[in-house]
Amino acid sequence: MNVITYDLKDNTLYIYFHKRVDANNVNEISVVIKDLLDKNTNVNVILDCEDLDYISSAGLREVLKVKKKI
Repeated sequence: MNVITYDLKDNTLYIYFHKRVDANNVNEISVVIKDLLDKNTNVNVILDCEDLDYISSAGLREVLKVKKKI
């Protein structure tokens, strides 16, 4: 399973985090999120962490970066 998946519905970009977001995968997640936000401007963004078991400080930084961009 991917650590991050996404869906675009009705001008809202849903970004789903799965299992673990930590220093091992945060760079990959950062690239995916940056690409999504660059391609989908002027949309609402919802970060769904329901399936997230663990998030490190590096993962939290990435979430805060997303918040600053939108």
